[in-house]
Amino acid sequence: MKILFCEHKKEKRKKKKEKRKKKKKGYFSITGNFSSTLLNILFYYRFALILFVLRARKN
Repeated sequence: MKILFCEHKKEKRKKKKEKRKKKKKGYFSITGNFSSTLLNILFYYRFALILFVLRARKN
């Protein structure tokens, strides 16, 4: 039982690492997965915009 659980954890960790690699690729390489890069840029742009508006309201 314990061995099975350990294997399961290892698999989970592997998947997380792969996800992280994919994310990094999305930021930096233009050729690899361009759409995700665009989505990331749009997301951060919107986030920055919200912050900017909030800051402007405070002043």
